[in-house]
Amino acid sequence: MDFATIFGFLAALFAVMNPIGAAPLFLSMTPDNSAAERAAMARTAALTATAILIVTVFAGRPILSFFGITIDSFRVAGGLIVLLMSISMLRAQASQIRGTAEEEEEGVAKDNPAVFPLAIPLLTGPGAISTTILWSGQTTSWMGLAGLCAVIVLLGVVVFAILRGASIVSRVMGVTGMNVMTRIMGLILASIAIEMIAAGLKVLLPHLAIAGE
Repeated sequence: MDFATIFGFLAALFAVMNPIGAAPLFLSMTPDNSAAERAAMARTAALTATAILIVTVFAGRPILSFFGITIDSFRVAGGLIVLLMSISMLRAQASQIRGTAEEEEEGVAKDNPAVFPLAIPLLTGPGAISTTILWSGQTTSWMGLAGLCAVIVLLGVVVFAILRGASIVSRVMGVTGMNVMTRIMGLILASIAIEMIAAGLKVLLPHLAIAGE
């Protein structure tokens, strides 16, 4: 697995997880908590998300094989999920795929929303899990899998840092800045989703690839 593939996974997963967009949600779920309590929740959320995605790296392909799903079929399905998420991001709206309003309200009511709904499904929802399975399905070498795990750990650190400084991020960027960043990541994510869908369709429907040559 080359550097371009690793960087592509980093960009795609960061855009799907969208920790910058999760920052104001984290603040809304912890209005009465101290800075120390928020730091502990941010750490728990980041560790939980990291653990889930690392497990997905190794368990994703066997799960697909168990259900008889080819990686190309999953690439198209995952691409559609990511595309729907990107459309919501381009409109600066919360995607129902990541989590519903009811789940966010439940998170506000919980004493500790770090695991649910912050880590699951806001950070590691269907989009992040699909993206991880797709990239892990492209390699069978231990070095490649280790590279994916390294990216996930790096993003875990980034998620913790952003959530830990959520109040600063929200104050510096403001609503407009957050929306602009979300739209930029949505555009990147839409491009990645189209590539995923096209790559899957070329294998599933080879006559389309021949017709396009």
